[in-house]
Amino acid sequence: MGKTPLKSLVRRLRGRDRPQPRPQPPRGPTATLADYAHLHPALLAPSLEHLHPQLLRAVAGGDLEQVLPEIYALRVLSDAALRMLREELAHLEQWAAKHRVELGRPNSMNRYGVILDELGYTPMLDWLRVEYLSVLCLRLFPELGEGRMDQHHGFVVDYQLGGDRDLGFHVDDAEVTLNLCLGGGFEGGELYFEGRRCGGHRQMPAKEHERVRYLHQPGVGILHAGKHRHGALPIQSGRRQNLIVWLKASHWRGEDGNDDWTCKPWCGDAARGGA
Repeated sequence: MGKTPLKSLVRRLRGRDRPQPRPQPPRGPTATLADYAHLHPALLAPSLEHLHPQLLRAVAGGDLEQVLPEIYALRVLSDAALRMLREELAHLEQWAAKHRVELGRPNSMNRYGVILDELGYTPMLDWLRVEYLSVLCLRLFPELGEGRMDQHHGFVVDYQLGGDRDLGFHVDDAEVTLNLCLGGGFEGGELYFEGRRCGGHRQMPAKEHERVRYLHQPGVGILHAGKHRHGALPIQSGRRQNLIVWLKASHWRGEDGNDDWTCKPWCGDAARGGA
């Protein structure tokens, strides 16, 4: 060990040259997502109390609000379930910040949010998909055939100033998508739709009757075909959180002619013959 120079030692004793603190190594996470304790664990399990009566009426054959052909609006979760989910997300956010746990990106386009299946919501989402959403999909999108939606990807996306403000023009990796606004108090951020297309016609301009903007209201879910081109305009203030469930059908994807690039009758440019 080297000796401290006499001049420096004298200055230190006089209080003029204090030793500098040693730099501390960066601290990593103190927990993992598996350590998270839910604020509302009851929301993880299937329960009719979590569902809105409008969903139950729709599954029984009741009418749905049609925003545009093949785009429907309905309430899915009860007011109590929505409140619990909002509180759960706020609780998770505080816990993740305290323990320096980085939440995984919900998809390739959204940077902020959380994958619900990683939080233990699989039983609830499986039940919702099998017993309710699949029934609506068979009724509203008969071209998908008789098989049920047998897979899902459930996640929450988060829009606010300083984070993700909008969502670019795209289609989903899903046969049918549920997009449910959880609220947050916001302005702007309207959804827009520009027609359902096969892969070969995805970049074709929308026809006038296909264009629609929709101001998402808290508690309202939008059910639409995954290949319906859409996006979200920039949020102007506040914060908007949305629950997204991508519904997938392996029977549909496995059938001949159902690849993304084969033009289908539902494609808005089907008359072009897939060119």
